[in-house]
Amino acid sequence: ITPIEAGYGKIKIQPISTEQLDRLEAELQTRRGLVRVKWSRTAEKVLYEITTPSDTLIVIDGREYQVQKGSYVIERFAVGAQTIRGAGLEDPDFAYVC
Repeated sequence: ITPIEAGYGKIKIQPISTEQLDRLEAELQTRRGLVRVKWSRTAEKVLYEITTPSDTLIVIDGREYQVQKGSYVIERFAVGAQTIRGAGLEDPDFAYVC
């Protein structure tokens, strides 16, 4: 979790999953609010759950998602496909396949 703009006006979240861990959680209190990142691994996929209080650049395995404040779920499947869904997207109920 790193700031792109002063005061965490924009944030870059770039979780790096590793084979040694099957899950990880991190939180950071900023002046704009709480940033929360959680990921977990199964044999089929890695599931990322991200909550951000401001505009954010999320980077997962080199793929970039520019999102507004809100909560997001990103699934990276073993076959290589990714989906993203969240409240800050144009249609929060639709899973975007990337």
